[in-house]
Amino acid sequence: MALELSRQADGRELIGLLLIPDGLPKFIALPAEPDAPLTYVHIYDLLLREVAQVFPGFTLKDAGAFQVVRDGDLEIEEEADDLVRSFESALKRRQRGRVVQLTVDSDLGPSLKAFLADQFEIEAS
Repeated sequence: MALELSRQADGRELIGLLLIPDGLPKFIALPAEPDAPLTYVHIYDLLLREVAQVFPGFTLKDAGAFQVVRDGDLEIEEEADDLVRSFESALKRRQRGRVVQLTVDSDLGPSLKAFLADQFEIEAS
């Protein structure tokens, strides 16, 4: 998640990133009374509700989720002395491959979109 924040002490504006691990569920069941229907909330909404706990002393101005897709090509030397080490090295390079797609929430503000495009070195759309 990308967050545009304003520091309460002096009004300075900052950009924060909140990384959400892939293993977390996208929807969280809220505690319910027995015999009551379950209510689910999207993890982004839950995190936004608690952003003050993660960034104390800041006011949230804008926020939205984004996802980065990177180039996944692997280049392996066929004549490598240690094939396992060669694969490990290729996998590490792949994690930092060039960005081929950046998907952002449609309601994300223009300043955060521009920030993300700049950071991932792609053209803003």
